[in-house]
Amino acid sequence: MVDKASLEYLNSVRAMAEYANEQYILTSKYIDSKSFSQKEKGISDARYIASDYEGAINISLDEKTSIAMLLRQAKIDEEELKQCEADKTSYMEIAIDYYIRYLKFSPEIDIPCAFRFVSLFLEINSADELVSEEVESIPSYKLIYVIPQLLPRIVQSKGNCSRILKSIVEKCAISHPHHVIPNILALAYSLKDLDKADDSDAFMTETQKENQLAAQKMISKLKKIPSLIENVKEQSELWEALISLSYLKVNSNLREYAMDENIQLTRLKDLTHVQVSTVELAISPTGMYDNIISIHKYMPKFTLVGGINMPKRITCIGTDGKNYRQLLKSQDDLRQDAVMQQVFQLINFFLKKDENAQKRRLHIRTYKVVPLSHRSGIIEWCTNCTAIGTYLQGTKKVVGAHAKFNPSDYSVNNCKDILKNVQKEPKHIKLQVFLEICDNLQPVFRHYFFGKFPNPAVWYEKIQSYTRSVATSSMIGYVLGLGDRHLQNILIDAITAEVIHVDLGIAFEQGRTISSPETVPFRLTRDIVDGMGVSGVEGVFRKSCEVTMTLMRKHREIILAVLEVLIYDPLYAWTIKPRYKIMEVDLESSNVLITLPPDNADLVTALPEENSSLPIALDSPVLPADVSTSKISAADPKSTCDKTSNISTEASTRKAEQNATAIRALERLEQKLLGTEDGTPASSIEAQVEKLIQEAQDPKNLCLLYPGWQPYL
Repeated sequence: MVDKASLEYLNSVRAMAEYANEQYILTSKYIDSKSFSQKEKGISDARYIASDYEGAINISLDEKTSIAMLLRQAKIDEEELKQCEADKTSYMEIAIDYYIRYLKFSPEIDIPCAFRFVSLFLEINSADELVSEEVESIPSYKLIYVIPQLLPRIVQSKGNCSRILKSIVEKCAISHPHHVIPNILALAYSLKDLDKADDSDAFMTETQKENQLAAQKMISKLKKIPSLIENVKEQSELWEALISLSYLKVNSNLREYAMDENIQLTRLKDLTHVQVSTVELAISPTGMYDNIISIHKYMPKFTLVGGINMPKRITCIGTDGKNYRQLLKSQDDLRQDAVMQQVFQLINFFLKKDENAQKRRLHIRTYKVVPLSHRSGIIEWCTNCTAIGTYLQGTKKVVGAHAKFNPSDYSVNNCKDILKNVQKEPKHIKLQVFLEICDNLQPVFRHYFFGKFPNPAVWYEKIQSYTRSVATSSMIGYVLGLGDRHLQNILIDAITAEVIHVDLGIAFEQGRTISSPETVPFRLTRDIVDGMGVSGVEGVFRKSCEVTMTLMRKHREIILAVLEVLIYDPLYAWTIKPRYKIMEVDLESSNVLITLPPDNADLVTALPEENSSLPIALDSPVLPADVSTSKISAADPKSTCDKTSNISTEASTRKAEQNATAIRALERLEQKLLGTEDGTPASSIEAQVEKLIQEAQDPKNLCLLYPGWQPYL
């Protein structure tokens, strides 16, 4: 009798799943390759040539021999291609089978395995009853992380697969309502506020309507379950109140507003069945959540933090007596920000498991993002944090570090104006002006650490923490193509000295498509380096970069598989950022500006510079013996030939429907992870990191960035 809970069994099952998965990936790549296509064309050409000789009378013996050989070779090639298709299906079946076993019996939550299983399962077109039972036997807590990706596919999947997905989501909702019901509600309310949107992004597709209806039916079903009645009721009331408040129009000349009783949110009190949305709740394998931090009430006031869509900072009072600040946004799709947080969680999972990474305590900071609909959502307000740009530049009430420590230098605002004046000049003029600015504006960020951490031992520890944090976020940001890294979008924690990246709306190198394309892989400007101490980018920073990149290259197939599941969201082509993000940057580089009210409070996510003119934004947006490969069918074939042909046709159709930008994004991601982004042979980790550091610090690249990026800081 095999002990399926034993470490030996689990390791062997996972090894089998990963081996089958690797073979599936390799076979898939070959089927998508030019070589495979050429063989298909060769088979077609051979039959076409042979057809020309059918019925011909005067054919020489040599011609007959040549035709016969041509057809025999075509048959051999055809059988080889069919076998490749069959192998692909077989490897997929084995991988799914063994991922199910691992997820079923492993005691831990394995995020990469859960994502890879979902990625493979979504590839199949039908599943028999035995597989249905096996999938549904996976403990629900192990699939919580993939719920946002499963929900949009319930309608698109067909037959038994759709039923399985729906069953998984409902089971997870019953056992873990605080984690799952918010996701279902976001889909159920997905189109609720599109009528309030006043831009071209407000569109509805049939798929969106169908998914919204499916989510609404699911909510109606969950309402009838006794243990969920109050939870669903209170969550729904909260959702409607938050969406309504997000679109409340007020006088932008004022900063703080009191909310009267006519505002629905003020009437919501003692929601004892609802966890505070922006507080992380650990997943309980038993499904017992007796000690949640529920909502006592919301404070009857909010603060505008700047922006044309007037995002509001609200405060939720939890049943633990603490105040939880939240940023409430309208006319902005926060699903991409939420997805990026999922990716960060995955990479943190790898960093936590890696010995070298743990020695250096490498990780990337995350925060909660909760979409309420397709056009509104709330974001956790990061406490004890300041935007680095605010520290360096200052506000109307506080003198910035540059003016304080180097008063004779150029002012930060003047530097921006100087760069704006040469935006249309040739590159060599831009470089000359940029170098002049750098000569007259010396970096000062080291003073942040001198002031915050006067104890030498603590100061040294925080410098190390900051440097490791910058290194990890830089490598991850580079791979994901994270753009718009001006210093208002990079916060520093006053307690841990770690950096936090906010406003993740421009990713997958979308920053390279604006009128002033982003020309650096990540932000490594002089002030950022100045905070690292005398060693600068050498030592801790470089080694931390190499460890992070080594880890991501090692796990590239899983990272790519996860991103594939995330990118091919049928609801929204989120790899193409809504028009406002691109235009926000374009307008700034075109000198179309407005001035927004100052904000002298703690800063979080994408807050504007408090004393500067800002761009107009159109939105603010031992292997087990019982190996079986007969459980799952990728089609419903009558023969091996029909099976492989059907799969090939289905795959071609699916690929044709995939977003071209998403396909390119995945290809670029893989090139970066392999170190082949320049079309050259794979580089070593050390060489790749060295090249990236040089590119990030090269004045020839920095001088081309748009002035609002402030490359001189």
